[in-house]
Amino acid sequence: MAITMKDIAQRTGVSIGTVDRALNNRGRINPEVASRIRKVAQEMGYKTNSVAKSLAIRNKKLKIAVVLHIQRNNNYYEEVEAGIREAEQDIFDFGIQLTIYRGIGFDPQDQLRQLELAVSNGANAIVLVPIDSPLIRDKVTQLQQAGIPVVFLTNFMENIPVFSSIRCNYRRSGQIAAGLLRVLAREPGDVLVFSTSFSMLGHRRRVEALQAQLAISCPQLTIRKVVELPEGELDCYQLVKDALAEYPCPYLVYNGNAKAGIRAIQEAPHPISSIFYDLSPSAREALSAGIIDAVIFQNPRQQGYRAVNILFEYLTAGTIPVKPVELVECNVLLRESIQELSQP
Repeated sequence: MAITMKDIAQRTGVSIGTVDRALNNRGRINPEVASRIRKVAQEMGYKTNSVAKSLAIRNKKLKIAVVLHIQRNNNYYEEVEAGIREAEQDIFDFGIQLTIYRGIGFDPQDQLRQLELAVSNGANAIVLVPIDSPLIRDKVTQLQQAGIPVVFLTNFMENIPVFSSIRCNYRRSGQIAAGLLRVLAREPGDVLVFSTSFSMLGHRRRVEALQAQLAISCPQLTIRKVVELPEGELDCYQLVKDALAEYPCPYLVYNGNAKAGIRAIQEAPHPISSIFYDLSPSAREALSAGIIDAVIFQNPRQQGYRAVNILFEYLTAGTIPVKPVELVECNVLLRESIQELSQP
């Protein structure tokens, strides 16, 4: 069987696009990485017909659409998009066009319009952060039946066949929060839980898992209230501040605008032990300063990169994902560990 660029990519731990650039001497690539790739290709007996293949792929003028459910100014999705853009650079030499379509809030009607726009613009494959709605469910089913593969990114829908799904393990992330509360809780008390929109299935599953695991691991703690957060920073801050005033709970689990939540915690009239999701710049600073106690990091950049890369491998090499669902590991970060995260 002939050795392919995919084989070399798997052996060297890089993307197919990086292998292509190394073997065809084009584009930006670290010289040491390029040398290692060429050496492995020679050892594996690779016969170069990749120039012709790459030209054939470029002539197809393939398009990948990424449909996000929100506009800009969201720290988590800024990291997701950074991973998407990194993947875009890796596939650049293949002439594949990548376009990001941004939705308005958590509006399924608007997301449907974005999907239809992507298709009308000639998308061959779609990465989607799905809003859990019958409208989106029906549209995704139509796309799959029309031969347009859909990869779910960071969130998911149940009982619907898609090409692949890249996300964290929401149940596990909720269980981890319960475990951290068990460690933090020195005495019985109430917990406030804040989450972004429950129109996203993953957010609901995370809270359900937290509630179930807390009853097992730490029955002396009681979830006093679960609060669904709005998008805007100011509205989010006010809602958190009001909830902390109405329910002076000593423990808090927070998934939302980090800057707003941290400000509300700092202004609270009582001490709060808090667990945040994801390491935005504000969360990093607050964790370092001891304002919040722990962060559950869900690797958004890795999720963004992998979603695009899966479709690239399919469009260029016909590769079908071995696993229909890829769960990205969640990591617990403490003040002592964030410096290690930023240094190799």
